Amino acid sequence: MSDRIIALVGVENCTYSFDSLFSYNVPDCLKGFLKPGMRVLVPFGRGNVKRQGFVFSLENEKTQENCPELKDVFSVLDAKPLLNDELLSLALWIRQRTFCTYFTAAKAMLPGGMCLKTEKVYKLSPDFVDTDITEEEPLFLQIINYLKSKKGEVREST
Repeated sequence: MSDRIIALVGVENCTYSFDSLFSYNVPDCLKGFLKPGMRVLVPFGRGNVKRQGFVFSLENEKTQENCPELKDVFSVLDAKPLLNDELLSLALWIRQRTFCTYFTAAKAMLPGGMCLKTEKVYKLSPDFVDTDITEEEPLFLQIINYLKSKKGEVREST
């Protein structure tokens, strides 16, 4: 048996009917640093899309070898908690009595402009060699040629 810390996270962009506090494993490098009230990036759904979330609580759990695996918290977005215990309790109260999600209730207590927008960017690795791709993969060749022409990062939306 071993101990693990689980973060209960309210994740952004959940539909109301699907909304709950989702469990994430806190990796060793974040133990002792991650606190309730902090914002985190977590992998969400089958595609593991990175989404912002608020940590509502942390729980210690004794695990056994056959215990189901949880996804890890990807990163912490704040140096210290943005919401204290009282504000987190208020967010839970708001969520129970209104038609909003955990994340929306917590986000309402932050000043405007504090939200994070994530976007994927692509660039060629400095170690990339053209011979890694064969002519049988024309789509890959087209993408590589496009990235070469841009000589830097390319946003996913582009």
